[in-house]
Amino acid sequence: MLGVDAWLRVSGVNLGVASLRRSGGEAHEGREAELDTFFAAIPVNLRHQGSEAYYEPTADRVTMPPTSLFSGFDHYYATLAHELSHWTGHASRLGRDLKNRFGTAAYAAEELVALSGQSAPCLSLH
Repeated sequence: MLGVDAWLRVSGVNLGVASLRRSGGEAHEGREAELDTFFAAIPVNLRHQGSEAYYEPTADRVTMPPTSLFSGFDHYYATLAHELSHWTGHASRLGRDLKNRFGTAAYAAEELVALSGQSAPCLSLH
């Protein structure tokens, strides 16, 4: 399991570069200031809209549903970390091939990267 420091080194994230651009983030019980601070420091192009979470390599953007669509902030944070793990693969960061691979072994490997990444920040910060 990667700790936060290792996750940041592997992902190429530079803390303190930008703030989280959140829209649609309603207050919910379970929101955690430490996790908000962690995610806010990641310089990602993030938008809140629709009902699906996904990373778009061409636009280099993460889309998240509004927090109200999650059963709790723990699910929101885990999903955001999952999509940010995909974001680390962009050519300007780690350079993983993220295009046209659904159903391939390479796609499955990328999902394993994202599944590992989704638990690191939430577990390491507690």
